[in-house]
Amino acid sequence: MIPNFSGHSYWNWKSDGSVCMRLFAQNGKCDDTGKWKMSSDLLCFELEWFGELLGLTSACIGIADQGQGRYLGIDERGWTLFDFTVL
Repeated sequence: MIPNFSGHSYWNWKSDGSVCMRLFAQNGKCDDTGKWKMSSDLLCFELEWFGELLGLTSACIGIADQGQGRYLGIDERGWTLFDFTVL
């Protein structure tokens, strides 16, 4: 689950390298889909359209464990992009 500007988004990272992103509901139809892979110690993903207007359809992020089931997504500059939990 990743908080966004108007609530939460839910991401399903599948073992076949596909990802399903839902903007407001944990289940149901994907609002966007794409691909993901691990590259070194980074999680890299590319979505079809989400973030296109901002040039953010793809990214590679580091994951930092904050304890108690909370994590941070951190960009290559070391900036925190979002916090999340694993459901």
